[in-house]
Amino acid sequence: MKIALLCSGPVPERYHPVTGGGNVDIFRNLFDHAPEFEVELTEFDIMAGNYPDNPADFDGYVVGGSSASVYDDLDWVRKLASYYRELQAAGSKLVGICFGHQMLAHALGGETIKSPKGWGIGVHSFEIYEQQEWMTPGLDGFNVLLSCQDQVVKMPENGKLLAGNEFCNVGMFRVGGNMLGIQGHPEFLPSFSEALMDARTDRIPAETIAVAKATLDQSRNTKELATWILNFLQE
Repeated sequence: MKIALLCSGPVPERYHPVTGGGNVDIFRNLFDHAPEFEVELTEFDIMAGNYPDNPADFDGYVVGGSSASVYDDLDWVRKLASYYRELQAAGSKLVGICFGHQMLAHALGGETIKSPKGWGIGVHSFEIYEQQEWMTPGLDGFNVLLSCQDQVVKMPENGKLLAGNEFCNVGMFRVGGNMLGIQGHPEFLPSFSEALMDARTDRIPAETIAVAKATLDQSRNTKELATWILNFLQE
């Protein structure tokens, strides 16, 4: 399976010891949890305006996180929103994670805002509201790392809510049969999550960080989420 990784810039080298490397390494480590799939990853730096020359060269797209917000007035953010609409019209398969999830709502007529609930960090539990054929192995819920202050508050008109919790109501949703959004970061390691918290003490309350760090030893459903993403892209 050939996957285009649309990434908002390289991972700073200072984080490589706790991420396992750059964007391709991070997602390769995630998809290694689903060894039954053969995955070839190609990275595109969308902040630099780099996109696939021929979208048909790829079986699917994965859009990861970003320090930007989907509502920022930036050329590359507007270009990405337009690209989502092109992929949707073409029926291309896409999975958006965190920023990529939020862009799925923003680009297709929904809404993403800076959440009044504050930062979502640490391991969070989500309830699955509707099972899908590609959700194998099946679960009633899943645990995943969050690292966000923006949230989807309105899905596109044809969006279908799949999972959520009290803090993050729209934790996972799909648009049609070809686009999927996941608010959490299944590709993150707890060490990376902790490093990001330590780098953001100027903007995240100390109590919020302390509570989140206490969750980092909780189990996460990395294998299941990796398998679901690849099942969805292959479906």
